Amino acid sequence: MALDVSLMRLKYIQSQEQDLSNRIRQMEEARRDRTKALYETGFADDACRAGADNLWESWLQNRTRELNIRRAELRSLQDEVFEETQKAFSKNQAVEKLAAHTTEQERIRRQR
Repeated sequence: MALDVSLMRLKYIQSQEQDLSNRIRQMEEARRDRTKALYETGFADDACRAGADNLWESWLQNRTRELNIRRAELRSLQDEVFEETQKAFSKNQAVEKLAAHTTEQERIRRQR
C-alpha cells in the first residue's frame, strides 16, 4: 500500500516537472522564433520600436527563472519521494518474503 502511494506521488511529481520543462522549452522556442523573424526582415517592426520586445523579453526571463526555480523544487521533492519509495519497496519485499516463508512453513507442517 505504501509502495503504491509512493509510486503515485513520484509519477505525479515527474509529470509536473515534465510540464514545467515543456513550458520552458516553448518559451525558449518563442524567443528564438521572434529573434529569427527580426533577423529575416532585417528591420524592427512596430512592436520592437514601441519597446514591447524589451518588455516581453524581460517578462520571459522572469517567467523562465520562476519556472526553473519551481522545477528545482520539484526535483528536490522528487529525490525525497524516491527515497521514500525505495524504503517502501524494501518493506514490501520483506513482507512478501516473510509471507511466502510463513506459507511454506504451514505447508510443511500440514504434510507431517
